[in-house]
Amino acid sequence: SYIVKSLMRFLWKSQYAPLRPCKWKFSRENKLADQKINTCIYYHTGQCPAPCAGKISYEAYRKNAERMADFLDGNFGDLRRALTALMQQCSNNLEYEQAAVYRNFLNALEHMKERVLVGRFKDETITTAMQNTDKLKRLAEVIGLKKLPAHIEAFDNSHLFGREAVGCMVCYINGEKNHEHYRRFKIKTKMPQKGGSDFAMMEESVYRRLRQLKRDPSQMPDLFLLDGGKSQIHAALNAFERADLFIPFIALAETHEGIYLPGAKESIKLPIGDPALNLLMEIRDEVHRFAVTYHRKLRDKATLSNEGHI
Repeated sequence: SYIVKSLMRFLWKSQYAPLRPCKWKFSRENKLADQKINTCIYYHTGQCPAPCAGKISYEAYRKNAERMADFLDGNFGDLRRALTALMQQCSNNLEYEQAAVYRNFLNALEHMKERVLVGRFKDETITTAMQNTDKLKRLAEVIGLKKLPAHIEAFDNSHLFGREAVGCMVCYINGEKNHEHYRRFKIKTKMPQKGGSDFAMMEESVYRRLRQLKRDPSQMPDLFLLDGGKSQIHAALNAFERADLFIPFIALAETHEGIYLPGAKESIKLPIGDPALNLLMEIRDEVHRFAVTYHRKLRDKATLSNEGHI
């Protein structure tokens, strides 16, 4: 806009960040030819600090460049304070027109700051989205999915010797957490007397989620991820058979980070740092955290309840 352009001219003319307007290429090692310096109108009219002619030191010119870099990066603190002081000074001297100019410059600063922040947000969002897409493409390649697993739901259980047994599910959409679709299940399956059964808990959690999906197919995920190994694979197969619904699924064993596919004799072992493994580990760790947190909440509640009856 006109105000922004005026602000840029002000920064140059006021010596806030005077940079040379020419396009000559030179350095401290490769000096600019005297002939070019002598034909420069900015040099002769004093509009340029003229680093080419040594009118300004290297250190001083570098400070100008750094000040302008801060300005272009959205760091307007020093400039805002300087403009505010000038506006106040003009207002005190009854120079209202000039005060209005500085006020407009301050408004322009705010406008530019919004543009800088939006630009950064867009850049970061685009970069993250591209990285997530690469991870999902790699995952589809590794486990043989024809469709990109944009919607992933992961399952884990938590208990203490079978008590306060819970199952939890987290949801990732396009490689990002989707808290709205997180689910928690109080396990209803009767546990063995000597402890819990991760197999039975996983089967119940997956089965109950499948029943929800049958009622609302619009939430149908592209992939289930189970925290565990072969036993969790069998538990999920039982749940799919009971629910009469099948969704592609895999399991990730925490002991060696092996990826188990249904029917496969051996797990897939990816090198540390592989994009697909990084994504699976992140999702597995998130569902583990969610399950443990829910279990502790129920356990603490049960402890308080028991203490109240002492």
